[in-house]
Amino acid sequence: MTAVGLAMLCGALLGGGVWLCAAQATTWRSARLPDRVAPRVARISPQAFEHAVARAKARGGYRGLISRAVALVPLPADRLSTRLRSAGVSGTSQEFREGVVARATLGGAVGAAVGAVTVATGSPWQSLVILAALGCAAVAWFAHSRLARTAHRVHRDIDAELPIVLGFVAIAVDAGDTLTRALERVARTGRGRLCAELSRAMAECELGRPLDVALDAAAERMAHPVATRALAALVAAVESGAPVARTLRDEVDALEAQRARQLIERASKQEVGMLVPLVFMILPVTILFAVFPGVVALQTSF
Repeated sequence: MTAVGLAMLCGALLGGGVWLCAAQATTWRSARLPDRVAPRVARISPQAFEHAVARAKARGGYRGLISRAVALVPLPADRLSTRLRSAGVSGTSQEFREGVVARATLGGAVGAAVGAVTVATGSPWQSLVILAALGCAAVAWFAHSRLARTAHRVHRDIDAELPIVLGFVAIAVDAGDTLTRALERVARTGRGRLCAELSRAMAECELGRPLDVALDAAAERMAHPVATRALAALVAAVESGAPVARTLRDEVDALEAQRARQLIERASKQEVGMLVPLVFMILPVTILFAVFPGVVALQTSF
């Protein structure tokens, strides 16, 4: 390792130590009045309990350092919260970002270790910085990509479940069941995220929560636009006195039409994608086999 690389490594270590000391020193100040009162009234106030838990997490330790580091990064929290609810992941967006920062730090440490090995074998010292940055970026990208894939898979499952569930609810209502009884029957016999949310909503109704509030809460937890629209139409039909079965059948017809349009759009995109191997792989080989014998024949004839 050259003198410049060693100086940069020592400077980075010294800066990290100074930052840790400065971040820890911010917790030495006297506690504010809400911080002192919240633990004493946490049993009777949910807000005080949440405040005490957040204060305990932020007070000292690596979680406090990560929390303050994440607070300095301007990241959009609304979209991340929606994606977390869609994927069914428990926890807040702040906790998810703290986990991403912790794992990215570990990835950077692994990348730096690999870079140190490469520098010791004769590579330039810049490889240490590059590998550490690549380790951080790869781990952070993988966490967000996995969350996005999970949310997309859950949305796709809800798209497939929604027409079937609404159709069965409409059949049960036509057979004489009340809406609450029909939802309970379908939620009990069905499987999947939608049926699980309906089962939770029905459990809340048994505890005294109104049906419209429980359905709105289920739609908010799923964070699915089509499911939100269908449940909102169901709540509006109940409140206005419109025929529930007819409303559900109209929603099923609209969902089936939308699904047919999506299948046509997907088929058209796949048709265009099939042109790529045809143009860049099959067609050149075909032209080669058709033209090459003629070229060889002309060269041998003359």
